[in-house]
Amino acid sequence: MKILKAGEVSPAFLFHKYLLSLNFSYSIKSLYLLAKFYKMKKTILFLGVIAIASVTSSCQKCATCTYNDAEKGTLTSEVCSSGNAYKTAIEVHEDNGWSCAAK
Repeated sequence: MKILKAGEVSPAFLFHKYLLSLNFSYSIKSLYLLAKFYKMKKTILFLGVIAIASVTSSCQKCATCTYNDAEKGTLTSEVCSSGNAYKTAIEVHEDNGWSCAAK
């Protein structure tokens, strides 16, 4: 540690005085607002992705299809799918003589 003579100023004191002259209150406030903006932006983006995922994914639907066969008796088939695949599966079963009822 260097002992200062009378009238000398330490480099740390000069640096501190320089920092005080920069008006940090404005800089810190703008950095705080910028950080808050990015956090809000991230939150909005995350919520938007969840909303889009929940809207675009259809819920899975199920139906029970039955067919009365002369040799084997009553046959049952459970059809579970979503969207267009569900409609197509029901149509295929009904075109082949099955009767389907949604659950």
